[in-house]
Amino acid sequence: ATPESKEEEIGDFLFAAVNFVRLMGFEPEVALSASIEKFIRRFSDMEALALSNGSELESMGLEAMDKLWDQVKRKDHENR
Repeated sequence: ATPESKEEEIGDFLFAAVNFVRLMGFEPEVALSASIEKFIRRFSDMEALALSNGSELESMGLEAMDKLWDQVKRKDHENR
């Protein structure tokens, strides 16, 4: 498969996901915006947590970043 055909399949998948969200009675753009805002908030919190531990994300491996992400995510769920 060519990169173009793969990209087209991804587009088909996204189109189907958007239609599913609509059928569930939600606005896809609102749901996506909320998800993006949540990601930005969590990523900022993850950066702050790394700094408070004396580290920077740029110098961390993926495993260490995953642990920070999990901490931030747990905290976020507790605050809901």
